[in-house]
Amino acid sequence: EPLMTGIYAGDADSLSIQATFPRFPEMERQAGSIVRALLGSWRRHRGEGPGGSPFVTLQGGLSEMVQALTARLGRLSVLAGYRVRAVRVSAPPRGYEVMIEGTAPLAADALVLATPAYDAASLIEPLDAELGALLRGIPYVSTAPDEAVLLRAYVGGAGRETVLERDDDVLVSLVRAELRDMMGVTEAPVLAKVYRWPRAMPQYLVGHLERLAAIDERLARWPGLFLTGAGYRGVGIPDCIGDGLATAERVRVYFDKGVSRAV
Repeated sequence: EPLMTGIYAGDADSLSIQATFPRFPEMERQAGSIVRALLGSWRRHRGEGPGGSPFVTLQGGLSEMVQALTARLGRLSVLAGYRVRAVRVSAPPRGYEVMIEGTAPLAADALVLATPAYDAASLIEPLDAELGALLRGIPYVSTAPDEAVLLRAYVGGAGRETVLERDDDVLVSLVRAELRDMMGVTEAPVLAKVYRWPRAMPQYLVGHLERLAAIDERLARWPGLFLTGAGYRGVGIPDCIGDGLATAERVRVYFDKGVSRAV
């Protein structure tokens, strides 16, 4: 439960093991239990590779990645801070028209939606109600200096969303009470910040892979329309990068058929 909550902010009884940890079922079949398989792997690979924490970040924060990718776009243009109101099908030959607040519509032969699944659903439902319903069925839940220690606490998650309706002071008091009971931390924090991220984490419930298959089948009816992002095949940064690259390859193949514009 702590592992699933920490990664997916979800309920371990509801999440799909095939969609979240696909290696675990095979490990259980081979070793008789997941714990035995993990211990065996740890013994075999003990001492290999660099030490330290497996969790790393960029020195200037993850925004550095976005800035670096933007800098490498070259002559390609980026419209940031604009809200997409709707997506329409263009007249034959089929393409797409993206309606944007505050600027002229964009015409494209291929369209990649890298939004949360529920935002993609809002744009697609007027075109394909069944595909929109499939996308909307992917649920989401709400995720120091040298002389100080930085602690991060997660509040909420699947089945506990209502706690986020409480005031910041109440949430800080709840976290401080738990830290006191679990870790003996009694000092008042120098700084306490509360960030609310409603519908931030997609939930890969049991049946998620079947839902993806149905989405792909329905999406095939809309040439040039593509979906990518954390809502489908992995919530981690490496998963999203991999899915983005795979989507870019599908767009390239689509372009090879003779189309020329993408958004």
